[in-house]
Amino acid sequence: MAKRFVAIFGISLTVVALVLSGCNAGTTTQTTGAGQTVTGTATTPGTTTAAPTTTTTAPTGTVDASTTPTYGGTFTFVFAHSKATDYFDPIVSAIGGHIAGPTYDRLMEADWAKGPAGTNEFAFDISNTPLTYRTGLLLENWEITDLNTMIWHVRKGVHFQNKYPGNGKELTADDIIAYYQRGLKDPRWTGYGAWEWTDTAGVQGRHDLAIKNGRTEAEWKTWVDELKSVSWPFFAGGYTAALNKYTIKYRIFTPSAAIADVTSWMFIPPAESKNVDLSDWKNACGTGPFIVQDCVPASSTTWKRNTNYWMEDPVHKGNMLPYIETLRGLIIIEEATALAAVKTYKVDILGVAWDKVEGLKKNNPDLQWKKLLPTGGSVIFMRTDLAPFSDVRVRQALSMGVDRNTIINDYFKGNAIPDAWPVSPGNADAYTPIDQMPTDVKQLFEYHPDLSMQLLAAAGLTNGFKSEVDIYVSPVDQDVLQLVKEQWAKINVNIDIKVLEGATHSSMIYGMTYPGMIYSYWGNASPQSVMGWAHGGVPTSIYAFSKVVDREAELFYLQWAKEADPNKANALLKAEYLRENKLVWEIPLPTSVGNTCWHQYVRGYRGEVNMGLTSEMGNTSKYKFLWIDQALKQKITGSK
Repeated sequence: MAKRFVAIFGISLTVVALVLSGCNAGTTTQTTGAGQTVTGTATTPGTTTAAPTTTTTAPTGTVDASTTPTYGGTFTFVFAHSKATDYFDPIVSAIGGHIAGPTYDRLMEADWAKGPAGTNEFAFDISNTPLTYRTGLLLENWEITDLNTMIWHVRKGVHFQNKYPGNGKELTADDIIAYYQRGLKDPRWTGYGAWEWTDTAGVQGRHDLAIKNGRTEAEWKTWVDELKSVSWPFFAGGYTAALNKYTIKYRIFTPSAAIADVTSWMFIPPAESKNVDLSDWKNACGTGPFIVQDCVPASSTTWKRNTNYWMEDPVHKGNMLPYIETLRGLIIIEEATALAAVKTYKVDILGVAWDKVEGLKKNNPDLQWKKLLPTGGSVIFMRTDLAPFSDVRVRQALSMGVDRNTIINDYFKGNAIPDAWPVSPGNADAYTPIDQMPTDVKQLFEYHPDLSMQLLAAAGLTNGFKSEVDIYVSPVDQDVLQLVKEQWAKINVNIDIKVLEGATHSSMIYGMTYPGMIYSYWGNASPQSVMGWAHGGVPTSIYAFSKVVDREAELFYLQWAKEADPNKANALLKAEYLRENKLVWEIPLPTSVGNTCWHQYVRGYRGEVNMGLTSEMGNTSKYKFLWIDQALKQKITGSK
């Protein structure tokens, strides 16, 4: 699982890497199709709309009218990260979000009112939430005036929890700016990147990289002068400046359509915590819905309801959140122990691996279920800079030599999908289902050993070829690769599967020193991270494992990253997704899907995955919307 975690964590670095990338600066205005400036506008407290529209749709249809939310009760979940209690400091957002979510609010999160609990515009079945379906949290509203500039309007009347070091004070722009400055200087932060003005070599290095990536000397000088004009204490690719107590100007050096993403990973503590050890749970103090009461390292964390939380339920209007009185997170390493815990009502919700679903359903018929899309794809990367993988015909032959349906049906028992890479099926606006693809692309996901052998012969490989495929230790992934080996043998492609220790595998894939092919699960919830950093858009990226060099992919990524209109951006992505699929820079293999289950007394939940940009940044934030049917729980379990 470590490999999978590293992969998902890697995708969260997108905005940082964009800061000094090769996009040319320019003045643009983010507009809707009707030509209106995109802003986030507040309707009522807690229901800010960040979509590029001018109206807000009232929650209808799928609102759970079968029960009225009630307060109280205990809700227990299992942390999705085995070291969650090590990361209380909210600056460690890409990992610490697991434990920060209940205590701290971010500037922006997914809009619960647009999910299954409300208007059902967004399914909440992927970990990355498009901007269209996000809303302001600590921001009441905002404007994206151009792709270098946002104006953040801080929500008034929000107070920190009444404990050290915030002591109930009101949140202001100063708290957000203090966090942003600290984050830029802390290597553990998602957006880390700061060089002291006295570090002339470091600043010169940033300058040289910017010029190499297409920026001009004039643009560089203008940016440096701008940083100094606002007295920014160090060089960075972005800054925040208070316009007044509740208004912040956020600026970045390199224009990006993803400019708003930073707001989704900023868990804000009070500015007074600057010299406080926030890794100590006793000092955890945010504006969030739950207050930490206790923590047993590597074991559990307990929170109590913040009775002064500011947010109203956007679906059940008039109700102040949260509903749950006691929230408890457990670290459970052993899968069997976790399954036993949900069976015996010791936990109320649990993610369940594909191969354990049927047994749990059979013996626990009252559990509620939802199948989840994967957060990434199972992929065989290839050295496209070396023969025979430099020949697209060979790559296409390998893809058509995989019998994905047999693997899905016979091995995964239907609990897998064939095409989780490079664009996630959860990104419905940019994804094209296999059965709707053009024939020449669709057949690459089908099993055609006859065509495979014809292509290999056309490439001069009538007798096939041999290659090594490296993989880390993972029984399921090794099983799948063994099945692929047997299928490829039928087209005279003979592979030697080499199982590597995790650190060695990481060294080879990051160093791109593997000899032929290498297998890895890799995160793709964020399309910018895949199409840019892992799939040709930025060939110098450390994640460009297949060593793709394709000018069209680079030009696409530059255009897509600067496209402010989400409809146009998705149209670009949809077309490029099909073009790149035809080039088969990697072999996407069937990827297992997970399931989440919960007990029937958990109310207000419909299987929503996440409230942030990645699961690490928002999977525990959803608990503030749920409530416990205590009478039903007591009837079933004998306890509340």
